[in-house]
Amino acid sequence: MKRLIPVLFALAAAGCVTVASPGRGPSTDKPAETPAEREQREIAYLSFKRMHQAWIDGDAVASLSLMSVRYVSDWMLARTRDTSDPDWPKMMAKLDKVNRVEFDLWTRDNKNVKIPIANSRSSALPEAILVSAWLRDTWKHYFDLEKANLKAIAEAMNVQVDDAGVDGTGCSVMVRIRKAPTHIYQMVIEGDAWKLDYVVRAAEKRGG
Repeated sequence: MKRLIPVLFALAAAGCVTVASPGRGPSTDKPAETPAEREQREIAYLSFKRMHQAWIDGDAVASLSLMSVRYVSDWMLARTRDTSDPDWPKMMAKLDKVNRVEFDLWTRDNKNVKIPIANSRSSALPEAILVSAWLRDTWKHYFDLEKANLKAIAEAMNVQVDDAGVDGTGCSVMVRIRKAPTHIYQMVIEGDAWKLDYVVRAAEKRGG
């Protein structure tokens, strides 16, 4: 998951992430879940499952469609900072001149954003980049490098709808991969769909 699904360790500690409580069990900290909230939780959960089915199927295009703009932007900024990646210069060489100018300006505008992401995130990529075939091809290139690993991760996950908790436009999905520590997959409503926005390591273990 190093290239496509980075885990943002520092966000929770920095106080920049607000996660919703999972749906399982009673809570004395918030009102009972409404039918509308339950519906959104189920929709978000189904989107989460589609994302991991895309990993199992090796479908790079479907995977990308389930990532938020901010997720893709953070991921792309991380790519620009990875000096050990021999493939990145080759991918950049395929970007047309007009979009290259936009991309370089965006990169400079985000020069103060630290990688790995800590207490700030990148700004959104320019629209022309977001809808470009170059971005899709770049994502697919790195997806294909990780295809076997992503499939193994997705198949190892055991997540139920009650592991998701919706709070407004955000949804936190608590995930344990075999015996690995719990991670929080944070999703967000973008347009009319739930998409993956970032992943953090949970600060505390879930109750049984």
